[in-house]
Amino acid sequence: MWKSAVGHNVKVEVEKDGDDWETDPDFVNDISEQEQRWGAKSVDGSGRPQHINVHELRENVTKDHGCLKKKEMEEGSKASYGYGGKFGVQKDRMDKSALGNDYMADVAKHSSQTDAAKGFGGKYGVQTDRTDKSALGYEYKGEVDKHASQKDY
Repeated sequence: MWKSAVGHNVKVEVEKDGDDWETDPDFVNDISEQEQRWGAKSVDGSGRPQHINVHELRENVTKDHGCLKKKEMEEGSKASYGYGGKFGVQKDRMDKSALGNDYMADVAKHSSQTDAAKGFGGKYGVQTDRTDKSALGYEYKGEVDKHASQKDY
């Protein structure tokens, strides 16, 4: 006897109708092994069809996908709207303190973007803004006497 039942009068009533199972004593198993594996006879549409035309299925899926994407493009938001050109400009979202879309500010290049070869002359060009103001022009040729070791006697 269980310890929880010690000292208590426990009575369990047994039903006279039998068990709670709803079984049919006249049941006949008329389902084949294939029907048992792939679906029920009593449920329409269940089970595996015998043949699927893959080409027809592919065409139907392609057609349905095309219709769905077309509907999404027509009804959905336009991601390209607001970038100007053929997409249009969102003028209501323009900053009121901005100068306008036609304003071009002069911005100096970053040191990594400048041409390091510039200013060495020849094909690289000459930086005329950095020449010495006290120097004579580039066309000046100074006359220099020869060194004593270079003279012919």
